[in-house]
Amino acid sequence: MKFKLKIFENFDFILFFSVIVLVTIGICFIYSSGIDSSGVNVSNEFIKQIVFASSGIILMLVAMFIDYRKLQKYIFWIFVGLCGVLIYTRFWGREVNGAKSWLGIGDFGIQPSEFGKIIFIMYLASFLEKTDKQDELKRYAKALVILLCPVGLILLQPDLGTALVYIPVFLVMCYIANVPKRYILMILGIVLSMVFSSSIIYFAYSIYTTSQEQRKAELGLYDKFYGVFNEKMYEAGQSRGAFEETGFGETLGLIFTDKEEKINGTPIAK
Repeated sequence: MKFKLKIFENFDFILFFSVIVLVTIGICFIYSSGIDSSGVNVSNEFIKQIVFASSGIILMLVAMFIDYRKLQKYIFWIFVGLCGVLIYTRFWGREVNGAKSWLGIGDFGIQPSEFGKIIFIMYLASFLEKTDKQDELKRYAKALVILLCPVGLILLQPDLGTALVYIPVFLVMCYIANVPKRYILMILGIVLSMVFSSSIIYFAYSIYTTSQEQRKAELGLYDKFYGVFNEKMYEAGQSRGAFEETGFGETLGLIFTDKEEKINGTPIAK
């Protein structure tokens, strides 16, 4: 009984039930979005959400009984294992939205890079704590290597959005660990410059591809019009030939022959 009381002594019941309420509302929204106008449920996406929510709650309750500080002596190998899983995911993972970032069976799967955030935070915190008296530059350089290992592997998937989440976490932790601000600002400036440059390149490329597509559409319309025009001109030429062969055109004065000449644009017979 004392053990149970100790476990739940600092348990945040308000936060726990707030999460339960938000998850329940989300499941209800997903369920309602799968109902068509006739009231028939045409989607089972809400079932996946129920499975994910239940799994998350179970993992949370299990984590409550684990003292994460006892993992500190194993955290290096856990971090190495994370990098190994990310490498495996890059080559043999499931491709979703153009990125090989998922592992799973059937319709259910996990994204290792999401769980990797927790491992990354634990390992970086352990490193910064142990190297508090180390040379500032060497300490920050080693911390950068710890950052670049998962971020580089995630970028190879490629999953830029998830990789970018690691960077502010890294900067905040370095700031709390009293890493010199000039180093933090240097990395922040590099990241912002890369994001800004990438945005400009993407914007320019979008404009270029859009203009190319419009140009192709215009050329296609021109070719279509030109084809119809040539077809009509060919038909007109065929008709003129028929008039000339029968002599019917001369009778109507529609065809100029050697016997006619023009005065001020008006045909006159010789």
